Amino acid sequence: MNFRMSVATQLIENAVRLLVNFFVMAAVVRYLGPEKFAILSLVLTIYLVFSVFARFGLTEMLIDDFSKKNYQGGILEYTASVFSLKLTISIPVFLISIGLVQVFYGDVEITTAYSILGIALFTQSLDYSESYMQANVDYKKIVCVRVILMFLLSSIKLLMVLNSISPGYFIYVFMLEYTLAHVLYYLFYSRCMPKLSFVLAKNFFWLNYKRFLPVLYMNVVVIIGLKLDQFMLYKNVNDNDFGVFSAMLRLSESWYFVPTIAAISCHRLFVEWYLASEYRYIKNMSLTIWSSLTLAIIFCGTLSYFSSSVVDIVYGKEYISGHGYLSLYAWVGVLIVFSRFVNRHLIVTDVQHVFLIKASVFLLANFMSNYFLIPIWGIYGAIYSTIVSLFVSEVFLIFILPNMRSTRKVVLGFTY
Repeated sequence: MNFRMSVATQLIENAVRLLVNFFVMAAVVRYLGPEKFAILSLVLTIYLVFSVFARFGLTEMLIDDFSKKNYQGGILEYTASVFSLKLTISIPVFLISIGLVQVFYGDVEITTAYSILGIALFTQSLDYSESYMQANVDYKKIVCVRVILMFLLSSIKLLMVLNSISPGYFIYVFMLEYTLAHVLYYLFYSRCMPKLSFVLAKNFFWLNYKRFLPVLYMNVVVIIGLKLDQFMLYKNVNDNDFGVFSAMLRLSESWYFVPTIAAISCHRLFVEWYLASEYRYIKNMSLTIWSSLTLAIIFCGTLSYFSSSVVDIVYGKEYISGHGYLSLYAWVGVLIVFSRFVNRHLIVTDVQHVFLIKASVFLLANFMSNYFLIPIWGIYGAIYSTIVSLFVSEVFLIFILPNMRSTRKVVLGFTY
């Protein structure tokens, strides 16, 4: 499958998944109601944070190495080392995360639900197979797995809603969804991948830690920064308001995987531009960024303007009080799109150390602004905090840091 066909296939698959997941999640949110959905949303958010620790910052490095065929000791030893390292890391991450959830929330229902969902952390050691297929721009198999998984689990969720199954059982479905995703990826790719094996990954760690630890740090700080408002709001607002706000976040963030997948899918193409010539790379990369931003502005503006109607249609009258949250938070998507493609440029040009600065500034800015704005404006304060913090870390820093000259050239399209 050639590059254009592979990317087109994945984009079509993304569109189908977006529509199906959108309606299925809307049905789940309607069925649970704001208070029950508040607990489910919090547990899913906690899992999302600790899953970043389990991935250990290796995903971006794997895609880059698979694209450039940069294997230390051959692909068999390389993939075995990755699997072993990620599996080893997942054990303490699982145990520590359960302890932290119990300490910070002290709620048996939340801790139990997270303990069930956290089982999926162990299977993340298998996701190197997905990185291999993404780097080689062959999405036929991965699209098949995703579509099969989507229809299977969507059907289960809808059947649970239609049969009025107890809300407590939904956490098992999400655990199954995350677990099966990683297992099926590996099983589906096992014919073209080296056999699964466990080795001591000590040498692999010391050879590569300078590459993936900065990315891990950035991913952890960014995900905590993005979800910080939910952690800080949970004990400052009632369950109903938190559930409504969480539903608006789900709605606003439902399409974020599109720019993420698009940027990752085009990584090999970005590398080819970079190796061909500086002029071609700057011109094409700049055009890619600004084209994506234009589409994001149009989409986010439309979502913001029609927020009241969208909430009423998707979630119903029970959630209509949250349309103002959606109207404002929708604009975060523009900054997310910009960040996805600029970060891909930093990886291609091998300047991942900038992630440390960006991530640190984002977390600090978001924590400080949330600390002061939430007591004044509540949920709106949290949204303003996210927008301002993202703008400072993703846009403002580009024009003040001296070592971001190449990024300024790409963003502005200059070849000076």
